[in-house]
Amino acid sequence: RHSTGEMLRLSTHYNDTEFSHGSAGADISADGRYIVFISRSNNLVHSDNNNAKDIFIYDMHDRTLSVMECSHPDFINRGSCHGPTISNNGELIAYSAVPDKTNFNDNSHIYLWDKQTGTSKRITPKRMPRGMIKYSSSATISDDGKFITYVATASDGIPEIFRYDVEA
Repeated sequence: RHSTGEMLRLSTHYNDTEFSHGSAGADISADGRYIVFISRSNNLVHSDNNNAKDIFIYDMHDRTLSVMECSHPDFINRGSCHGPTISNNGELIAYSAVPDKTNFNDNSHIYLWDKQTGTSKRITPKRMPRGMIKYSSSATISDDGKFITYVATASDGIPEIFRYDVEA
């Protein structure tokens, strides 16, 4: 038996006008309260005026949309964020980012955003045993929020899987 369900459009402008750019890369917390996605739209929330791909967090309980600007000391010229994933409790968001959106040869890394501190830290090293990291993606967070797995590709072009211990 199927129910009709409810569909709610989340990536809309704060006053219900059309957004300026599309959205993608959605993920949802285990209880369904938080939904994260990326968008380059600068008119989804009042506080977003950087014209860069940011991560947005929709709170289903409060029916609010907020922006988690991709920021870290590594970032020059506003980094570009991709592939957000949210922990089951909504406290952590892992994402990949290219720190310099003006340098197409720049390496992407995995970052971890902590809701409690409101800050991000890079969790991928700059180098792997086989060379510099060129591309990192596909981050996932374990159910208990203690581990993050991701794919990283070195300069030799061979991808590898890594696990990061959040509490170590």
